[in-house]
Amino acid sequence: MKQIDRITGEVYKIANGKQRKVIDAVRSEGSVERASLKLNLTQVFIRQYMRNVLATASSRGIHTHAEHKRSID
Repeated sequence: MKQIDRITGEVYKIANGKQRKVIDAVRSEGSVERASLKLNLTQVFIRQYMRNVLATASSRGIHTHAEHKRSID
């Protein structure tokens, strides 16, 4: 899994409450797989949330390294 820590700073600030909760869970658990069990959400749903956060950042002109690596493994 690519490091979720790339989604930090400005990108994290624009995330809404539920998106932040998902990002925090993935960070604390260390993987999308374990976070999905903790949050009782599917892995596909979590990955889609991450992509939405990156897409929102991109549309607002906030660029991160993660933007160039769109897929979160």
